[in-house]
Amino acid sequence: MCAPTARRSSRPCVRTGARGSALYRGAAEITDPLEPVALGGDWSLRFERDGAVAQQRPLGSWTAIDPAFSGSAVYERTFTLAAPQLDGRRWTLDLGDVRDVAGVEVNGRSLGSRLWAPYRLDATGALQPGENTVRVRVTNTGANARGEARASGLLGPVALRPARDVSVRLEPVRGERALELAADPVRLAPGQTVTARVRVQDLARRAGDVQVTAAGEGVTVAPATLTVPLERDGSGSAELTVTAPDDAAEGGSLTLRAGDAELTVPVTVLPATRLGRASASSSYPGRGPELAIDGITDSGLWDQGQGWNDGTADAYPDTLTVDFAAPAPIGRVRVHTLGSAQYPAAQFGIADADVQLRKGGEWHTVGTLRANTQGVVDLTFPTAEADAVRLVVTAARVSYSRVIELEALAR
Repeated sequence: MCAPTARRSSRPCVRTGARGSALYRGAAEITDPLEPVALGGDWSLRFERDGAVAQQRPLGSWTAIDPAFSGSAVYERTFTLAAPQLDGRRWTLDLGDVRDVAGVEVNGRSLGSRLWAPYRLDATGALQPGENTVRVRVTNTGANARGEARASGLLGPVALRPARDVSVRLEPVRGERALELAADPVRLAPGQTVTARVRVQDLARRAGDVQVTAAGEGVTVAPATLTVPLERDGSGSAELTVTAPDDAAEGGSLTLRAGDAELTVPVTVLPATRLGRASASSSYPGRGPELAIDGITDSGLWDQGQGWNDGTADAYPDTLTVDFAAPAPIGRVRVHTLGSAQYPAAQFGIADADVQLRKGGEWHTVGTLRANTQGVVDLTFPTAEADAVRLVVTAARVSYSRVIELEALAR
């Protein structure tokens, strides 16, 4: 990607092209940071059915509101752009994850429809200085109406991604490798180590070994120099490891270089639970365990379908389990039970529960809640490497176990 990094105001953009067996290369200096505009926060959501009323809520599957609804719903949001942001740039509206078909309008102008990923559309001609409105009409399949509660709607994240055309003069290249680098974005938890696969392509289609150097910003990368063997078609790949510090509070980046090629890979750092897979002993329809690891902690959204609710009234224990994507050091677990002005934790939350970590294939209790009346409870304990966390609820205030969010943290 030819865009400056967060700490560099400019850098050369190297481009290589091929025409038959002839290779050409050129460079241009890029000074525009090309920062995306995130369209997070609350969106207006309205189902297309009789009597439907628009509601404000973060993006997510509408099965949290109505697991049996098959049809269409309209998402709408306003945002502001300054005139300098539009000057000389092209803008792509990236909808992220959509289930299943999206039709898009910006400021009343249709951008077209997308039936499958990637859900990206050119929004350049529809944007204007000042206030803008984006409207996304999403239609799911008939599976939900047949009793199969599949994820549906605009799941996001949604962002406007800028681009700027740059002219690069290409000169003939002889006797050198012409390399391109690729790697997927990296997501990991504080203290966690994950693997990242680096892909290399020699446009001249030459085999042999290529040395790729790797450096991390905000994370540690190993090895610092990676040997990638290229096959007869000039392509190859190899893996390196990326480790986030135990106290990491935000993401960073991974910079790869080989010859004239350079690639910056974004690194996202989130709690281990956010990157894991949730399961439960039972769930109320539309209140699945995945709603307890989506990063939304506001109990005020309970009536809008946010949070896990077990499916067996007055029967205990109830368990909520999160398997991590990779082992991670865990020294604190934060339990967000239902606790809002409308639904106080002392009347509707979890009363008694054990928090357990899975270490070496065995579960160990590291914290307990007893006679709890709080909406948010922090449990700290000696940090240990674990590959899963489990909340075992043995008593709730009213019939059901309810969890808005379960977070497992390094500290």
